[in-house]
Amino acid sequence: MKHPSVAVYVPVSAVFDGVDADFPTFKRILKGLSLTDTLFLCARLNLVISKADDPGSKEPQQQAVQMVFSAKEIERLNTFTRDHGGIDHVRVFFRGQMLEMIRWACCLCKDLPDDGSTFDSPGIRREFAKAVLIASHLYGQRVSRDVFDEGVEVEERRRRALGPIRQIISESKQGIPPYMAAARGHLLFTKYFPSFYPNFAREFEQRIGLTVDEYYVCMCTMMSRYINTPVHKGIGGGEGTGIFALRQFEEAAPHMGEIFRKYLALESISAEGLRRAFWGVQPKEPDEYALPQKLKPFRQTPIFRAADGRSIVMDPVLYADKAAIGPLFHLLSENTPRKEANRLFDAFGDAVEAYVCDVLRNMYPDPGEELAKRLICDVHGKDEAGNDIQVADACLNDVIDLTVLEVKAVWVKDDKVLGDGPETYLNHLREKYGKGIRQLARTVTMLAQGRYVTDELDMPQVRRIIPVLIVYDDLVATPVSTHFFASEFRAALAPGQYEKGPVILEGRIRVDPIIVLALSDLEHLEYSLEHFSLAGLLKDYDSDRPDRIESLHNYMASNLDKYPCQRNERLRAHVAEMLRATGRRVFPDEWKKREEKEHEERDDVHGKGHTA
Repeated sequence: MKHPSVAVYVPVSAVFDGVDADFPTFKRILKGLSLTDTLFLCARLNLVISKADDPGSKEPQQQAVQMVFSAKEIERLNTFTRDHGGIDHVRVFFRGQMLEMIRWACCLCKDLPDDGSTFDSPGIRREFAKAVLIASHLYGQRVSRDVFDEGVEVEERRRRALGPIRQIISESKQGIPPYMAAARGHLLFTKYFPSFYPNFAREFEQRIGLTVDEYYVCMCTMMSRYINTPVHKGIGGGEGTGIFALRQFEEAAPHMGEIFRKYLALESISAEGLRRAFWGVQPKEPDEYALPQKLKPFRQTPIFRAADGRSIVMDPVLYADKAAIGPLFHLLSENTPRKEANRLFDAFGDAVEAYVCDVLRNMYPDPGEELAKRLICDVHGKDEAGNDIQVADACLNDVIDLTVLEVKAVWVKDDKVLGDGPETYLNHLREKYGKGIRQLARTVTMLAQGRYVTDELDMPQVRRIIPVLIVYDDLVATPVSTHFFASEFRAALAPGQYEKGPVILEGRIRVDPIIVLALSDLEHLEYSLEHFSLAGLLKDYDSDRPDRIESLHNYMASNLDKYPCQRNERLRAHVAEMLRATGRRVFPDEWKKREEKEHEERDDVHGKGHTA
C-alpha cells in the first residue's frame, strides 16, 4: 500500500509543436486511425500501466512510452519530466485516458484496409501518440469542469468535487491484484453466498452453462497467461503481448475447449458491440462532453474480441472487479424482477457481512472462556419494548472504548457520478448509504442511552464509541467522500450544522465522527496487527484527521512506518490453491511434470540434510 502521489499529465504541446489540445483536432486524428488496431494498442497499454504488484514502480510508464514514442519524442518527454518535479510527479499514461480512447475510438474510428499492421507505420504511431496526450487534457476538462469556480465556498467545492474525485480514482487506481480479487470472489461465491442463497450454484450453471469452479478456472488461466505477463514487446500481436485467440486454448487444452468457448462467448465483446454499448444510437458529430460515463460495458464484457479471433483484456483493474463480483451479476438481467434482484443483493450483503466477521475473527481470535472476549460479531439484544434485535454487525470491546461496525455491500451507478450536477451524486450516495449511516447513528444513540440492552456489551464501562462503516465499494472510502459521510452521520446523530470533532451523549460518552473503512483495507489489516492495534489506528486517525477530509486508506499509506501493512496470507494461500487446481485441470501433463520436479528437488534437499 503506497500513498498515491499527485501527478502532472504531459500536454501534447510538450512533445508535438503546433498541435492543439482541442476536440476538433482529437476527432480528426482518431478518424485517421484504424479501429481494431487502436483498441488493441489501448488495451495493451492498459495492461502495462495497470500492474498491481508494485504500484510505485516507474517501469510500467517507461515500457508504455517506449511502445508508442520515438527516440526524439522521448527526449522531449524527459525534458518536460525534469522541469516538472521528476518521474515521480509526471504521468504520460493512465487508465482513464486509455478508457477514454477506447470509448471515443468506438465512436469515431473505422477499420482501415490494412488493419492489423497500421501501427507498423511510424507516422500512424505519431498520430496515436498525439491523440493519447490530447485525451488526457479532454479527460481532465470533462471530469472536473465547474468544480473549481472562483468565488465558491470551500464546503461547496468539496460537494462539487465528490463525483469527479470518484471518477478520477475509479479510472486511475491500480486496484487490488487480480489474483487477490479472484480469491475473494471465489471464497464469497463458494463458501459464503450459498449459505444465504442455497440455489446459487444450480442457477449459475443454468444461466451461463459453466459451474462456478469452471468460471474461476477460466479466469485464473487468463490472469496467469495474459494479464500477469510481459506485454510490452512490439506493436503487433504475438507472444508476450496480452493478445490471444480461442484456438490457442483449444490446441493447448483440447479437453477444456468447450469450457473456454463458453467463457469467452460470455465475457467478450466485438467492436460493434462496444460501440452500441457505449453510444447506442450514435450522434453524427458528438461534442467533447457527449462521452458516456458508464464503465458497465467494460465490467460486463471485459475482453475485446476482434473479427479475426484475436482477443485481449481491455482493463485489468475492471477485470479484477469482475473476478470479485461477476457471478452475482451473471444471475441478473434487465428483465429480473425487482423482488428477485433485491433478494440476490440482500443475500450478497449477508455473505459479505459473514466474510467480514471471519476476517475480524482472524484478527481477534476467541481467547477462551477465562479471558474477556474483545470481538463480538452479530451482536443481539433487546430494544426498549423488549423486542429481539440485531444491535450491530460487530463490536470491538476495549473496556472504555467501543468500536461499533456496520457492513454495507452496495454499488453506485456510473451515470450518477457526473450526472446532472453534484446533487445527483450526493442524493445517490444518500440513497445507497443513508440507511446504513442512520442505522449506525441510531445504534450508537440507543446504546449510549441504555435503550438497547445486550448482555454481550458492558455499556456502563464505555466512555468512547468509534463508529465504523465497512464498505465493499472502496471508491466511497476515498478522500473528501469520507468527509461527506462524517457530515451525514453527524446530522443523523445530532441534527444541526456539521462541526468537527466528537459528540458527547448522555454527558459521558464521546462519539467520534464516522470512519469509513474499505473491505480491501480491512483485508490488508488482517495480518498486520503485530505492531499496532486496530483501535489504536482508528483513534490516531480520529485525532489527526477529525474532519475526515483524508481517507483512512491515505492516512495509513502516508504513515507506513507506524502502520506497516502485510500481505493477506489467507487470500494468498487460497490463490495458490486456485492456481494449483487450474494447472491440474487445464494443463495436467505440464503440471504433473512441474510437481514431479518440485518433489525431486525437495527429496534432494532432504537427502543432503540427512547426510549432513
